[in-house]
Parts: sequence; structure tokens; C-alpha cells
Amino acid sequence: MNYIPAPATILKNFYKLEPGYHLTITWNKEKVHVEKNQWYQIPLNEEEAKKLTAHDYSQSQKVLKRFVRESVRKRLIADVPVGTFLSGGIDSSIIATIAKEEKEDIEAFTIGFPEYDHFDETSAARVVAKKAGLTHHEIPVRQKDLYESARQVLNHLDEPFGDSSMVNVNLLSKHVRTHVKVALSGDGGDELFGGYNKHSAEFRVRYPAFKEHMVGNLGPFWGILPNSRSGKLSNLVRQLNRFSDGFKLGPKDRYWRWAGIMNEEQANYLMKEAMLPREQRLSDDGHNYKKRKDFLLRFITKNGTLNETLLTDAQMVLANDMLFKVDQGSMIHNLEVRTPLLDHLIVQYAFKLPVMFKLNHTSKKKILTDAFSDKLPNEILNNPKKGFEVPLLEWFRGELKEDFKAAISDLDLIEHQGVFNPKSLEEIERKLYSNNPGDSATWAWAYLVFQSWYKNHMI
Repeated sequence: MNYIPAPATILKNFYKLEPGYHLTITWNKEKVHVEKNQWYQIPLNEEEAKKLTAHDYSQSQKVLKRFVRESVRKRLIADVPVGTFLSGGIDSSIIATIAKEEKEDIEAFTIGFPEYDHFDETSAARVVAKKAGLTHHEIPVRQKDLYESARQVLNHLDEPFGDSSMVNVNLLSKHVRTHVKVALSGDGGDELFGGYNKHSAEFRVRYPAFKEHMVGNLGPFWGILPNSRSGKLSNLVRQLNRFSDGFKLGPKDRYWRWAGIMNEEQANYLMKEAMLPREQRLSDDGHNYKKRKDFLLRFITKNGTLNETLLTDAQMVLANDMLFKVDQGSMIHNLEVRTPLLDHLIVQYAFKLPVMFKLNHTSKKKILTDAFSDKLPNEILNNPKKGFEVPLLEWFRGELKEDFKAAISDLDLIEHQGVFNPKSLEEIERKLYSNNPGDSATWAWAYLVFQSWYKNHMI
């Protein structure tokens, strides 16, 4: 998954507290008693959603706008300077624009990658800042800056966490903290309203046209073509290949495939346990993999709506990945980050809305975008979503090449750990330096993260 979803942790017999749960601890001289209870669950109100029709769309936008504005207004209250992240995407642009309307002296902050055009969004952020009249800080990040940030992140992690965009959050927070002590972010918009490519893909699988059938049935073809995250065309091929992987799966297995950085067979091959029979590898014996998987996918049913997928994202990806990286990356620099789109009123309202208000064959986050279209520049309304990524492939072919080669060549450590299959590591290396790297750079980073954590905490 690139992270460890609650309640599991990397350490045996240690657990995280899941969202919406609390612990009650009582003790006396003889014993300590710990009791875990759930006090809140995001309500998935499908009955309410079914009552809404296209005639209710305009009114629903007005309600959403009111909730968002009130949430931003509340989160601007502070006795210290407050600023706002501005990535150039829809969510942060909405938050920054409303913040400016509510607080005249608000400042916005964007990091850019002048050496990596594919990852750079400063031009879009600049357009938003100009339209909103924001005081805008652009922070150009060079290769050297990214590399130093990566080292800092690796040394701060108390658990393996493979989302490389934490490197960017760390860099952004470092610069923002020199100006303000609190920053607003747009986190949550994608999970609530369907903003990720996997959400659009899920919609297309459920309501396929000719194009979806064609892409889904051409899996072997997409696998042959060069694909990676580092270029527009190669990333498109990578996405088509992933779509094809999930096209014929059921909703639970499809979500599991698209939410991970590798499929189950690839993950099992990476692990030393791959030498066991498949049935034993995927059984409940030992690590309880199947049991944990079923728990994480508990909201997705065979005949449910796509809102079940979004709820699963909110419970799993948002809590364990997106919010974790922002919290960890910002608190390294003592910067507090607030998330207006995750106000409980907005969250509850989002899950009362039908899927058709959020997604169709051409649009993602439809109601959120339409509700604020009058405030956003036309240039960004239909921009394809970019992840907050770092140029991993370029790193592993440059600065990190020797680090990775040393990490997979340390056979004494690998044998001592008893975790990884050396043949799989050799295969990742071969793929990483081939003409068709796919997601191998992501796998290589996850491996480096694990080994860095292991050396920092387990030796």
C-alpha cells in the first residue's frame, strides 16, 4: 500500500488507533485494563442520496459553498499568522481564494520544480493567485533541495512510509514556516468528491462505453509499451495498463489493486515468503493478511455505489497516507496545517450526495468544481490532476543509484532480516534501468525507506 494502514503497525503486537475510535485505560496496583470503543463512523447515507435528482444539483452547490466558506472562516481564527498552501489544483485554489476573501492579508505558498516540467504546477498556481489577488510566494526547488529533503524525511520516520510526496510537503513546510505558523491545505477534496484517477476509472468500469471495453481488453498490449510516471505519454500508458489490470475484477479486488503500488503477486514475490505455496502465503496463518484486507475493504459491497469506494478512501488512504504525510512533513518544522474540506459538516454532506453529482465520464469532483467555477480561472478548471510527486525515476538513475545498488547488494543484512527475496530485488533493479521502468522507481523507494527505517531503529 506504500504505507501501513491502521490498526496494523510495522511492529508485532503494537497497534494504531483507527479513525473514530477511542481508548479507555483504567489501572490499579494489580493490573491495567485497556478498552477500545468506536465513537464515530462517517455516515454513508445512500437513502438520502437516492432522493436527490438533477433538479437538486443547483441547490446542493449552494449548500456546499456555504459549508466550505464557514469552514475556512473558522480555520482562519488564530493568534498567529495564517497562510495557505496553493498547488494549482482545484482544492487548494478554492481554499486559498475563499481565505483571501475572508482575510485580506493572507499569503499563499507554492513549490515549483524548474528542472522537472512534468511535475511543476507553478504556472497554474500563479494564475489562481493573480485572479484572487493573493500575496503569492513561489519556492523554486532544485534537485539538490529535493535530495536533502529526502534525507531529512528518511531520518524522521518512526515507521516505514513510502509516499515520496512527503519529501515535497517537508520542503514546502520548511519555507512556509519562515512566514507563518499555521497553513490551510486542500486535503480531503479528492476522497470526498472523487478526484483521483482511480475514481474516474472505477466510474468507467461501472458504466463502460466502447472505449473502456477496448482499453480493458488490451492488457497485454499496454504491458509491452514503455510506461513510467516521468513523462506525459509514458504515464498515460501506465494508467491504461492499470485500468486494464482492474477492468475484469470485482469492486473489492479492483479497489485493492488500484490502491496499491503493486499487485498481490508482485508483493509476494518481493517477500521471502513467496517461496511458500500460494494458498499458504495468502492464508490467515501468521500475518493475518486476508483478515486485515477484508477489514479495510469492509465498506465495499458487490452492488453498492461508488460512494462506498470514496468512504474506503477516506478511512484508509486519507487517514493513513495523505493526512499522515502532511502531519509528519509539517511538524518537522513546527508548522500547524488545517484542513477546511474535512470539517465534519462537509464530510457528512458529501456522503449524502449521489455519485452523479461527483463523477461522470468527463468530469471528476464535479459539484465541488461547479460550485466554485465563478471564482476560479478557466485555465485550471479542466486541467488534468497532477499528483504532488517527486522525480523518483530520475533520482534512481542519478543521485540515488549508488544508494539503491548498495541496499540491494547488502546480502548479509537481507539474509539476517529474512524479509526480502533477493531475486525480486534483482528484477526491480533490471526494470528500473530498462526502457520500460513502470512503477519500479516507486518500489525501489519503498525498499530504501524500509531499509533506512530498519537501520535507524532496529539495529
